[in-house]
Amino acid sequence: MKFAKTFCRPSASIEVIPIGLPVRLQYNEHGLLQSFSIGFSADLDPMFSVVTLNSEAYNKVFNRIKMIVPNTISVTGGTTWVYGVFYTDSIPCDEGIVPRSLFDSYVDDISNGGIYQFYAGYVHSLAALYRGPLVIRNFLSTNNFNLLPHVIVPLTMSDDTLQQMMNPGSYPFKYSFIGGFFIFEDLNCRYDETNLLQLNVTKDVKPYVDVDGYLKGDIITDSGRSYTFNYSAILHHQVTKGCTLLVERDDESSALSILATRVGKTVEKVPENISQEIKCPVCGKLYRGGDSDAPIQCDDPHCLSHGYQDAVKMLTTFKLPTLSYNSYKALVDAKKIVCLTDLIDLPPCQDVEIKAPLATAMYSVIPSYIVPDFALLEKFANKCNNKVETVAYYLRILCI
Repeated sequence: MKFAKTFCRPSASIEVIPIGLPVRLQYNEHGLLQSFSIGFSADLDPMFSVVTLNSEAYNKVFNRIKMIVPNTISVTGGTTWVYGVFYTDSIPCDEGIVPRSLFDSYVDDISNGGIYQFYAGYVHSLAALYRGPLVIRNFLSTNNFNLLPHVIVPLTMSDDTLQQMMNPGSYPFKYSFIGGFFIFEDLNCRYDETNLLQLNVTKDVKPYVDVDGYLKGDIITDSGRSYTFNYSAILHHQVTKGCTLLVERDDESSALSILATRVGKTVEKVPENISQEIKCPVCGKLYRGGDSDAPIQCDDPHCLSHGYQDAVKMLTTFKLPTLSYNSYKALVDAKKIVCLTDLIDLPPCQDVEIKAPLATAMYSVIPSYIVPDFALLEKFANKCNNKVETVAYYLRILCI
């Protein structure tokens, strides 16, 4: 997960909540377990609830809960709420924002005897004041609750640092997928969800080239929605029809990153291997992809799959009518252009007289990856007295 989403300050204390069913337990003024509710608000309001169950379902779940958590606590004289998560090693396959989209499945599983443990991380009481992680963790521990992993945020906190701190000795959960955090700052506590996304893939993914020449793949899900990923990520995580993806969303860029691929409820069951060899949809060249999630494109520098931006540069430099990416792609697919200068011989450019200084003409037709700086070409043209013959002479010498 992107740790910056939690907006934690250095020295803040956080408690890591795995993907599971977040539950608030309510104990009455006699210290007896009285009720429960599902889901937390950001400010941990004890009256907040996400899921409303009918009486039959509620009683069935509550009877199971009473078999898992402490039925009494030491504090009396007022209502006390204990916040935590019911955790199991398997993750339901429901599509949507995690963990909220999984609540119904978790409730059904708990009702039907699924094996769960409850891990607590926060307490609020009308009978006593509990503030700060050390006081709260001491209360939870002495009342026989399992504790969520606890981390103090260092000055240079990052995703990698968090993963290193979540070692097997202090992180009792099977997978390192985080559903949220309890965040303690200045003795106050708040709840922050990571808002991971779970997707069920309903069709095989085919690669296509985007406007910048990179290979992309669109995933179609149960809901009918389409999500775009780097095709390298599709290969790297072995994404095929019928698998379930756990995905992280970047709130700032809206980019999607695949965390895990699975078939069924366990991450160990991954789809069968798919070929890492890619055939360029434009030139047909074979190259390898899928070694990482990084964007990939055809490694032939002359391939028209990544020529659209240079085509736009050429047309705008010559002050010619430009064209959309779809129009460019249609011309490439129809084999009407083999190199970018072929565009000049096609409508609506073919009858336009082009006049431009030598440096401008060279800049318009030379791909940006070769000479990105117009000033270099302008200096070269001036050294050649702006004569085409002189430029051609030096180019012949370079090619010998």
